Amino acid sequence: MPREATPGNPDQKGWRLTALLAAAGVKSYDRLVLSDASGTNLTLERADISDTSVPFIKLNSRRAAAARAQEDGRRVERRGDLRALTAIDVR
Repeated sequence: MPREATPGNPDQKGWRLTALLAAAGVKSYDRLVLSDASGTNLTLERADISDTSVPFIKLNSRRAAAARAQEDGRRVERRGDLRALTAIDVR
């Protein structure tokens, strides 16, 4: 799956969470729980995700970060920083 520019930092690449869910065939959910190898969780409610506010997952050799681009497309709100993302639990 091709990566796209990270909101607010086009030199870094990653994926919109909605693109990952679509690729996995996920069509409905109430909440998502992203987990890392240390047991840290980041919970995203359905209301956290909209056409103008999509969590973004950036993977590199050290961590997975979830961020949301705001409506203006320039401001980025960091939601969590997970090391060694291991799972996205769909609930």
